[in-house]
Amino acid sequence: MQGVLDKKSYRADAVVSGEFHHELKEYAMSLGAELYGVTSAEYYGKEFPGKLQPGRFVEGASSVIVIGIPFEPGTCPLRVKAADQAAS
Repeated sequence: MQGVLDKKSYRADAVVSGEFHHELKEYAMSLGAELYGVTSAEYYGKEFPGKLQPGRFVEGASSVIVIGIPFEPGTCPLRVKAADQAAS
């Protein structure tokens, strides 16, 4: 499964199909992911219109893959928007 996320080998239309979907889920879980999900880019756009859209990152993206990997507090710097800081 190594290299599956290389841009050269990536095919957006294959993300949710058969064997690739199962291999990707197994790979994510082997890295410690506790959450894994796939949805269409169209559905993502409708549900999260204010967020950056998948097509901005991968032209013609048809799917969105989401994984959740737990980490220890403090291992990643917390990024807080200035508006959120002002409200605190």
